[in-house]
Amino acid sequence: MTIDGNNIFDKIIRHFVKKKLDWIAFAFFAVLSIWIRLSYAPVTDIEGGLSDYNTSLLPWVREYSQLGIVGGLAKGIGNYYIPYNLFLAIIPLTGRNPAMLIAAVSALFDYLTVFAIYKIVKLLMTRGIVSIRPQYVKVASILFSIMPVMVLNSSLWKQCDSIYTSFVLFSLYYFFRNKTNISFIFLGIAFCFKLQSIFIIPFFLIAYLLTDKISIVHFLYIPLCYFIAGIPAIVCGRNALSVYGIYFGQVSDNQSTKLISESFPGIYNIGLSSSLFNNLAILIAISVMAIVLLVVSKYYILKEFSEFEWLYLAGFSALTCVEFLPNMHDRYDYLPIMIMTIIAVFFRKEVIIPTLGLHLVSACVYGRFLFGYDIDMRVLSVAYLVFYIWISFDFIEKVLIGSRKEVLVNEKK
Repeated sequence: MTIDGNNIFDKIIRHFVKKKLDWIAFAFFAVLSIWIRLSYAPVTDIEGGLSDYNTSLLPWVREYSQLGIVGGLAKGIGNYYIPYNLFLAIIPLTGRNPAMLIAAVSALFDYLTVFAIYKIVKLLMTRGIVSIRPQYVKVASILFSIMPVMVLNSSLWKQCDSIYTSFVLFSLYYFFRNKTNISFIFLGIAFCFKLQSIFIIPFFLIAYLLTDKISIVHFLYIPLCYFIAGIPAIVCGRNALSVYGIYFGQVSDNQSTKLISESFPGIYNIGLSSSLFNNLAILIAISVMAIVLLVVSKYYILKEFSEFEWLYLAGFSALTCVEFLPNMHDRYDYLPIMIMTIIAVFFRKEVIIPTLGLHLVSACVYGRFLFGYDIDMRVLSVAYLVFYIWISFDFIEKVLIGSRKEVLVNEKK
C-alpha cells in the first residue's frame, strides 16, 4: 500500500503554508517570546548575581501594601517618578504575585515597542530603501521580542526600560508623519517614566535648528507632561518640591559614587574614571554633540535628509549620549541599541556587525549584574568604543558624505 503525497489534503496544506508562511513564522516567534517571558517572570533569585526586585521593587510594593496608595504616594516610596510608582502602589490591591505583574507590564511594553518598530519601518518603506521583503517586516519586528537585551531587561531583571522606549519610538513615528504635537506628547510621556528618555533630546534639538517642523513651544510639552504626572502625589499630600525634584535626586545619587561610571562600558572606564572628572565629562559630551550639530547642519544645507537619515541621526545621537555622558548605568543604552537594531535589520546591513557587537557588550554587562560574571569592564569599554567608532564612520559615509555625493550627481544631470 502506498501513500500518495499528492492528495487534496497535502495540496491544501502546502498551499496554505506557502501563502501564509510569514504569518506562521510570526505566530511561532510570538508564542516563543511569550513562553520565554513566562519562564523568566517568576525568577527573583539568581545565584551569584544581584536582584533589583528583591532589594528595591518588592520592598517598595510591601510598603505600599502597608501604607496604601494615598499614604505611599504621600511618603514618596522608591526613586521612580509618579506614574510607575502608581503602578507599584496598585499591585497589592490585586493580590497577585508582584514579580509576575511587574514582568507582565514590562512585557506588554516590549510588544508595544515591537509594534512601534513595525509602524516606523512600514512608514519608511513607502519613502525609501529597505533591505527586507515587505511581507516579512512583521516577522523581523517580532524577532526583536526575543533579543536577549529585551527579554533579560523586562522578564528577568524586572526593569521598565521598554516603557519609555516604546513612547520614544512612537514619538519618532509621529515626527516622521509630521504630527509634531503628538510626537512631543509621546516624548513627554516617555520622560515621565524614565529620565533616560533625554538621550533622544539632542536629535529633536538638531531637528528644531535645521527644520521648520518643530517650534520651541513643542519642547514645553515635556515639562507640562512631567507637571501633570506629578499631581496625584501632591494631591495625596507629598511636598511639590519633593515630587518634581525626583529626577534631580536620581542625578545626585548617580554622582555620589567615586567613579564616573561603575557599571556602563562608556569611554571613561578606559581612563579618567574618577568622579573628579565628572564636569570634564559633561563638557566633553556637550562638545561632541556640538560638533555633531555643526557637521550635520553643514551637509543638511546641501540636501534635506530622508526619514531614514533622520532615523539614523536619532540612533547615532542617542548612542553618542550614552558613550560620552558620565554616570551611565547598566541599561542606559537600551534605547540607542533598539534604534540601531532597526537600522541594521531593515535599512543598513553595513552596520549589522557593530550593532551585534553592541548587543554582545550589553549582554556581558547584564551578565555581570544578573549572574555575577567576572568580566573586565575596561575590555568591554574598549569594545564598545570600537563599535561606536565603526557606526560613526558609517553614519558619516552614508548620511553625510552620501548626501553630498547625491547632490553632486544631481547637479551633473
